[in-house]
Amino acid sequence: MNKAERTMMLALTCNSSLFLSKLVIGIMTNSLAIVSDALHSLSDVFTDLLGLMGVRISERPEDEDHHYGHYKYEAIVSFTIGILILLSSTYIFKEGVERVLHGAVIEIRASSFLVVGIGSVVAYLLSKYEENVGKEVESLTLIAESKHALSDSISSFSVLICLFLISRGFWFLDVLVSLGIFLFLVRLGVKMVWKSSEILSDKSWIDPSVILEEVGKVEGVLDVHDVKSRWDGKNRYIEMHLVLRGDLSLEKAHEIADEVERIVERKFNAKATIHMEPGGEGKGE
Repeated sequence: MNKAERTMMLALTCNSSLFLSKLVIGIMTNSLAIVSDALHSLSDVFTDLLGLMGVRISERPEDEDHHYGHYKYEAIVSFTIGILILLSSTYIFKEGVERVLHGAVIEIRASSFLVVGIGSVVAYLLSKYEENVGKEVESLTLIAESKHALSDSISSFSVLICLFLISRGFWFLDVLVSLGIFLFLVRLGVKMVWKSSEILSDKSWIDPSVILEEVGKVEGVLDVHDVKSRWDGKNRYIEMHLVLRGDLSLEKAHEIADEVERIVERKFNAKATIHMEPGGEGKGE
């Protein structure tokens, strides 16, 4: 089990514990805000399971059916996580509307503050750890998970403030905070779905003019065109057509292409695929 998988297992354990404790307290006190927070933690559990699966699949090496590796599976997982977040938010909205229409009695206990407070701290620490590991191993899933965990921490902290104010008589804040969590989850889910869709649809990640400027400086290159780029969540790829002098030997043309590949890798941290075309007899012709 690698570092990314160990991190996902840690997150799964923490979020499962937080979900169960929040759900029990939320039901006992009849607090929609706490139940909403519990559902947020439940979505974390599902996303952790999906994330663990995505990390394991994405780390598989290239094979005869996947010549570019399996990294896009992480984008698929991230997309699914976003959809699950959006679905879980609909329950919060539905319950919030019903309580506005019919009202509810909320019981405040010391255990409510304890569970929600601990949940907020644990989620924050988990989000920072996932973010650091995600950047270290270049895992799109872990970075997405870190944002989800951070949203859980903010959600729990909001509920904590809500509980304090409810204990002072502001009962309507239970609904307002739960609706605030709903809006927060919708925003988070949409962003995750959008970013994952960009990867899955091979959206360009760099302005072609930047590539043209750098590659055009290489001696022997007459022109650069048909520059394309894509990103699979971890690796970046650039394709281009190079126009070289027509009187160059195959060996010399290959040397120029190798130089362009080194520039692309050094300056843009990307892998280049180059198609060479014959041009004039000298630069500028």
